[in-house]
Amino acid sequence: PGIIVYYRLIIMFFEKFPETAKGVITFAQKTLFDPSLRFASWEQAMNIKLPVTIKASILVSSWIIPFISSLTVIPLYYLVKKISDSKQTAYFTSILYIMISSIFLFTPRFDIILPLFVITALYLLCLGLLKKNNLYFLVAGLVLGVGLFFSLAILVAVVFICLVPVFFFFKEHSLLENNRENLLKFLRESSRCLLKLLGGIVIMIILYKLLFNVSLFQILNKGRASNLTYITDRTYYLWIGYNLWHFFLFTGTAISFFFALRVYTGVKKIFMAKNFSLSDAILFSFITTLLALNFS
Repeated sequence: PGIIVYYRLIIMFFEKFPETAKGVITFAQKTLFDPSLRFASWEQAMNIKLPVTIKASILVSSWIIPFISSLTVIPLYYLVKKISDSKQTAYFTSILYIMISSIFLFTPRFDIILPLFVITALYLLCLGLLKKNNLYFLVAGLVLGVGLFFSLAILVAVVFICLVPVFFFFKEHSLLENNRENLLKFLRESSRCLLKLLGGIVIMIILYKLLFNVSLFQILNKGRASNLTYITDRTYYLWIGYNLWHFFLFTGTAISFFFALRVYTGVKKIFMAKNFSLSDAILFSFITTLLALNFS
C-alpha cells in the first residue's frame, strides 16, 4: 500500500498545482532526457491522452526514488563505523554501496529504497546490542514495520536481523562452554531483544489495520497464492544454482569479491581463534538467511 500512497500523494500535489506540473514538463523537455517521445509512444499504445499532471508525476516520482535510495549511505556509514571503529572502513563501504549493480539497474523501481529500512534497522539493532538499551530494539522493529508498508520483501530482512542478536549473544555468553548459567543468560537476553524487535513490527501492522484498514497478512496470503500458479521449466536443483548466480550477478563483481573474502576471513577466524565480533554475527546471520532462502 505504501507505493500506492507514494504515487497518489505526488499526483495530488500536481493536481493542486497544475502550473508546477507544466513547469516540470517544460524543464524536462530542455534536458538530454526529454521524455516527449516516450510519452507519445505510451499514449499511442494505450490510445489515451495523458494529462500533464500524470506526466509530471511520473517524472518526479522517478527522480525522488533514487534520491531516497542514496540516503542509505548515511545509516550505512554510521553502522560500519560503529562495528569496525574505523572511519576509513566506513567511507570505503559507503563507496562500495553505490557500486551494487541492482541499485542502479533497477532505478527507478521502488525496490531500491528497501535497503534504507534494512540498514537503518540494523544500525539501531547494533546500537542496542552495544549500549545494552532495549529501546533501540523497539525502534528498529518500528523501522522494519514501516518498510513492510512498502514491500513484504522486508520479511526476509526481518529473519536476517533477528538472527544477529542470536549469534551475538551466543558469542557473548560463551555457549560453547556448555554452561547452564550462560545458557539462561543467552535465552533471557536474546528473547528480550527479539520480543522488542518483533513488537515494533507488530505495532506498525496494527496501526495499518486501524488507520487504513489494511491487513498485511491478507496481502501476504494473496501473494503466496498467486505465486503458486507461477510455472517455469527450471527444476528445483537448477533453481538452487541459478538463485545464487542471480544474487551475485546483481550484487556486482566488486561487492561479490569482498563478500567472498570476508566469508573466508570470518570462517578462518572462528575456527582458529574460536571467537567472533558483532560484524561476524552480522556476516553469519546474512549467510544463514541467504542459504535458507536459496534452499527453501
